[in-house]
Amino acid sequence: MTDRVVLVLASRRDTAAAAFAADRADAGVRLMTPDDLSQEGWAFRLDDPARGTAVLAGQPLRAAAIAGVLTRLPGVTEHDLPQIAPDERAYVAAEMNAFLLAWLTELRCPVVNRPTPQCLSGPPWRQERWVLAAQRLGVPARPVVRRETDGAAVADIQPEHAVTVVGRRHFGADDDLLVARAHALADAAGAQLLTVAFDGGGHDARFVSASLWPDFGDFRIADAVLALFREPRRRSKRGRATQ
Repeated sequence: MTDRVVLVLASRRDTAAAAFAADRADAGVRLMTPDDLSQEGWAFRLDDPARGTAVLAGQPLRAAAIAGVLTRLPGVTEHDLPQIAPDERAYVAAEMNAFLLAWLTELRCPVVNRPTPQCLSGPPWRQERWVLAAQRLGVPARPVVRRETDGAAVADIQPEHAVTVVGRRHFGADDDLLVARAHALADAAGAQLLTVAFDGGGHDARFVSASLWPDFGDFRIADAVLALFREPRRRSKRGRATQ
């Protein structure tokens, strides 16, 4: 492989990610799953990540040829590794997570969303943390209510009450205040890609939930995500590209 590619790191069970990559194959988008990490040929140079080599669909891929990575994989689990002996899957999954955290962190190309030690696809905030962040930003928020039976916090949100942030762009609600609040939450979380749900479409709407995995069925959102890897970027002090 010689052309620069955009990798979509996802589980083999993520049909939305597979469709996103397939529909944009002509634009150099490729799907990468934990299966690829089991292939021989990977090389990771901590002192010079750009000289490393990944393996995609059995073929070597120079790190320098990666234009960007979209991470839709919270973490590798045993269910992602059917090719591994059952009694080894937990260990291999842990090793893959550790490797991917280091690899994604050190890549010099844009990575959306950047990994954290607890989640490869961004900040692993619980609902309580999102509500606290909203309140600190002055964003009205529904209180979190958890039932003792299942510990779940469930909200019934209509699609028109959601704002999806993609870099500095947004899709969904038209209310300027809700848009500003969604961007503020994304900035607070350090997420370039975030869907923020509100319980209404006006100024009095309250924050309800946030998701790091927007709906790629909306082609506007999917195309805006791809555009993130084509926009001019600043260089950080460590040489990584940032939006």
